[in-house]
Amino acid sequence: MCIDKLGHVITYIALPSNVNVSELARVGLVEMLRQSLDEQDKIAVYERYSRGDIGEDVARIHLGEKLDKMEEEKESFEAAMERDTSEFLTDRDGE
Repeated sequence: MCIDKLGHVITYIALPSNVNVSELARVGLVEMLRQSLDEQDKIAVYERYSRGDIGEDVARIHLGEKLDKMEEEKESFEAAMERDTSEFLTDRDGE
């Protein structure tokens, strides 16, 4: 542990030699990116993905597992829209 010129405490961690530090940093940055997006940002990313403006890999970086959940919700909604709703309609007079 040491203190840098700005007074920040810096802790050094000894990592095993088989740890890919670049991959560790990338995973951390991706997680930070996902946490920084609000719901409106997530919806915008999904809409761009749906239109084909961005690829699945880019959408997955931004949304993670939420991409799968959004796809499932979309499929459920589309299935509900195709359903015959006449069986749910009733006459108020009991006819």
